[in-house]
Amino acid sequence: MAYERIDENVDKHALDFQEALRDGVCKPVWRRLNCVGEVEEAWVYWDESRRIWFASRSGGGSGPDKNWVPLGTEDPRQLRFSRRGTEIPLTIAAEINTSHKGWASNGGLFVKDSRGRIYVAHRGNLHHSTDEFGGVSGITLDRFFREYSRKEQVKYTTDGEEIVVISALDDPKLKKKVADFVEQVAQMKTEAKKRTKARKALKDKLKNAATAYLVTARFGSLIP
Repeated sequence: MAYERIDENVDKHALDFQEALRDGVCKPVWRRLNCVGEVEEAWVYWDESRRIWFASRSGGGSGPDKNWVPLGTEDPRQLRFSRRGTEIPLTIAAEINTSHKGWASNGGLFVKDSRGRIYVAHRGNLHHSTDEFGGVSGITLDRFFREYSRKEQVKYTTDGEEIVVISALDDPKLKKKVADFVEQVAQMKTEAKKRTKARKALKDKLKNAATAYLVTARFGSLIP
């Protein structure tokens, strides 16, 4: 079954989604968040039973034209500080951002099935850059859909776009399904960081070996 992308009333559906996430969770705390290339501040909600935090507002992140919903797995009530005494921002594990206009490059979107039931979904496009703000390299769209384990959630829109259908907005298990999605994305990013670290270690090892070879070839063994 193909799902039809929703381009109208996106802001209303985004509000319904955010209200569903906030239902019954702890009071928010004001925290700093690591975005790619910048640090944002927002009210952050903690879902104790599902062990995820989330924030929400219009704008934020990388542009003003979207409904911004960053999510993570750290307990935001527990402040962490650097050796210099500055607060360490929360790490964003995933974002389910939707455009005010519906169709955009944001990862999140709303779709409906043939009966008109509305779902929150994700395109699988994650941040690819690597920097001090938590960006991750190596997670292409192909890799995302290849590694995403809940294959029953992988569907297509009526215009052929591959997506992950996370949950119906009226599903009582919406928060659990969102938490499962966030956990999977967090795991993908952890594995991507391991790959990046391993590639860097191998590159450094080869560079050191090449340097040692050139020194030996030019000056002979440095060991008497």
